[in-house]
Amino acid sequence: MNQIRKIIIIIAVVVLVTALGYIGYMNITTELNIVSLFLKFPKNITIQETNTSKGCGDIFVYKVNDDDTVGISVSARSNILNLTTIKKSFEIGKTDGLNVELQIRGRKVARTYCTDVGYSNQKKSSRLTGKYGTAIISISNYAELPPGSKKRNPNGYKTTVILKDVSFIDENGNDVDITIGEQIFKDVQVGWYPG
Repeated sequence: MNQIRKIIIIIAVVVLVTALGYIGYMNITTELNIVSLFLKFPKNITIQETNTSKGCGDIFVYKVNDDDTVGISVSARSNILNLTTIKKSFEIGKTDGLNVELQIRGRKVARTYCTDVGYSNQKKSSRLTGKYGTAIISISNYAELPPGSKKRNPNGYKTTVILKDVSFIDENGNDVDITIGEQIFKDVQVGWYPG
């Protein structure tokens, strides 16, 4: 009987130490942001074409997935890229003034875009940066204003951005096995700033 009691105690201690070790490991790796990429970014990221594109700035467009945990964004500096109403193609990862990014959070990724509000209770997001692919961008005309006016339309303007065959790298510069075949941000209102 004494022998069985010792075995049960040893098994209980091993299970307890293993559980505590695992919990400690997960807390440390999560805090240091070194949990494996597989856990952070699911292989199948789906952002439907029907999901609403939104935007702000000069220019910034984004979409999020249905459960608001993954977002894709494009930042394109219209003055650097000389954007016009004519569609222009740019190489992602090789063009100054152009950035494509995937962001993942546990929840509510949409509230991190086009806002001047910070949320202290939100965990740090993980980000992938577009390294290869094509972005096709055009903006609407400012023609709604009288000829010769130097003001911009206070309601902003619209942009259309098409991403094709975008491959990503992680925060350490390593290639990641995630590719966006095509993503369209059509007639998105931009040119305004939060605040």
